[in-house]
Amino acid sequence: MKEILEKRINKGEIGVWWIGQGGFIFKDHNEKIVIIDPYLSNIVEKKHGLKRMVEIPYKPEDVKGDILLCTHDDLDHADPETIRKMKDIKVYIGPPSVCKIYKECGISENKIYEIKRGEEKFFFGIKIIATFSKHKESSIGYVLIFDRIKIYITGDTEFDEKLFEVKKLHPDIMFVCKNGKWGNINYKEAVKLTKEIKPKIVIPMHYGMFKENTADPNLFIEELKKEKVDVEGRIIEFNKVFIYGGEK
Repeated sequence: MKEILEKRINKGEIGVWWIGQGGFIFKDHNEKIVIIDPYLSNIVEKKHGLKRMVEIPYKPEDVKGDILLCTHDDLDHADPETIRKMKDIKVYIGPPSVCKIYKECGISENKIYEIKRGEEKFFFGIKIIATFSKHKESSIGYVLIFDRIKIYITGDTEFDEKLFEVKKLHPDIMFVCKNGKWGNINYKEAVKLTKEIKPKIVIPMHYGMFKENTADPNLFIEELKKEKVDVEGRIIEFNKVFIYGGEK
């Protein structure tokens, strides 16, 4: 976490750290940090017997940030063991099912902001838009707008043409699930979604955490090329900074 806090982000850039599964940390040039779907415990193994394939990158109690977002209430996305220990967060945002978890974790109600599909919030110079997701009753994706850079995180979702609505927001980066199991689109459907939305860069996510629920991200990249989709596909490293400059 020290590396993230000390990392200098220039104006017109976004720093991105993939922390596993659908979890990310974003940092902008104003030193604002947004955390989404942090899974920093072993609660899934305790509850369901699924072991991690990667180490926990940070102790939850060491994580500092301005905004915590969760897409839905699955344990690997709204992890109560992680949320309960993260003491240095200013604002907690999520759909109704997630806000219930925040409250159960002892988060002060004046820090919790409920958001539903199609709604917007604005904190610390960052616009947060909740988008459609077909996974659970109140699950959502997010579009985050940092100055001029727009980031779309699909969250967990099955394929549905309602997902195409995001293209009107013209995201620069799309983080797309593609594991094809347990209520998520597969890599071919992820390519179809990418072709429709047309971000500048697409980055696959939601793999490599549990052997029972993973898929090779290279199949997604190869399918992009096969289908001649004019979008740059990028695989980013676990817990290594990726800087998007907004110029590509």
